[in-house]
Amino acid sequence: RKHEWFADLDFEKLVKKELKTPWLPEIKDALDASNFNNQDHHPPEPDKYHRPLSEKEQRLFKDF
Repeated sequence: RKHEWFADLDFEKLVKKELKTPWLPEIKDALDASNFNNQDHHPPEPDKYHRPLSEKEQRLFKDF
């Protein structure tokens, strides 16, 4: 609350949910995501926690 970025913010109204929004997006339904940028063009991030199994590890599951 003491940060200068919040200088003009009325915390009492915030707590009471009395602040007016500066912009209210138009939505078609509860699942409407048209106000968000499409991120499909970004390649998936590499999975740094998993790696393919080695041949030796694969053999352990041969008859599984």
